[in-house]
Amino acid sequence: MIEIKLVITNVCTRWHCHVCGDRTELDTVLCEGSGDETPFEVVRVCPECLKSPDSIDEKIEQQASDLEYEAMLLRSLKGNLKLPTYEEWARATEKHQAEIMEIRKGRSK
Repeated sequence: MIEIKLVITNVCTRWHCHVCGDRTELDTVLCEGSGDETPFEVVRVCPECLKSPDSIDEKIEQQASDLEYEAMLLRSLKGNLKLPTYEEWARATEKHQAEIMEIRKGRSK
């Protein structure tokens, strides 16, 4: 059994919930579990999942099913992506950044 504990954090970010696949809010107390029993470094459970503890297993099953479907879709991309080159991306980024700077210069006059 993996014990999920309340852990105080000073890192305010949105963390992945392993149960439902959603994210936490900018919570300062997280629900985390770790140890030899878990295949993950840390297992997190969001506060929304805590509101309905009786449906945790169903949410985990739904999340696993969703991930299997996403994996199938992701695999279908193999060999099917026509990409710009890194150089094309870099030039477009540089051009866009220059345009933004020109707009900002115009606003500051």
